[in-house]
Amino acid sequence: MNNAEVSHGLRVIVISVEEQSVEWFLDDVGAMRDDHGGGSVSISGTPLQFIPLREGDRVDAGMADLVIGLVRHVDLVSLQKLETQFKSIPSGLMLPSGFFLYRKTGEQDFKMSCPYCGQKLWVRDTDKDKRGRCPNCKKGFTLPQQEAHLAQSLSLRSTVPVRKIIQGDAASLGGPLQALLRIQEAAGSIHPPMQGSNAAAAQTMNVKIDAGPLQGYQ
Repeated sequence: MNNAEVSHGLRVIVISVEEQSVEWFLDDVGAMRDDHGGGSVSISGTPLQFIPLREGDRVDAGMADLVIGLVRHVDLVSLQKLETQFKSIPSGLMLPSGFFLYRKTGEQDFKMSCPYCGQKLWVRDTDKDKRGRCPNCKKGFTLPQQEAHLAQSLSLRSTVPVRKIIQGDAASLGGPLQALLRIQEAAGSIHPPMQGSNAAAAQTMNVKIDAGPLQGYQ
């Protein structure tokens, strides 16, 4: 991934195990495509450059400002591939992140895997928190909400939003995307140089012991 190829504005890393989801997303935001499978667009005056993360790509400090994950299904294989992509971005960069769950118009179910045997299963949204039984291994388990299942499987922080969006419905994407951009804006400078107090904070130092007892703790 060449940082010189990224234009000014926010650089958004896009992770997804399905290229179709990336295509849908670029269409829904009205992005102008580039030669690398990504694209660019200006939203509320903010230029955005979308950069799909490819296998073997390395993300270093200063090369990205935001991470967007695009998810279609939450079966075991898809989640494992998505987790590998997500973990390839060093956690020390502390990039603001968000995940969008793509649905087609009218879809009210999603694909997941049986937690016991891995059988792929269709689960209806309306069956959340009900007890279900795998038709393959016959074992029962509580049916999850898709958003919660994704967050738990990827060990996402509570500050990472996970939202459903509808393919081809730009309005369903607009609100979640704007909210994610506000999170990034609030994060401010996320790649500060390691100088002064920042350098000290990165070191492990010996605690200093006061000569006398602390006020209020005598």
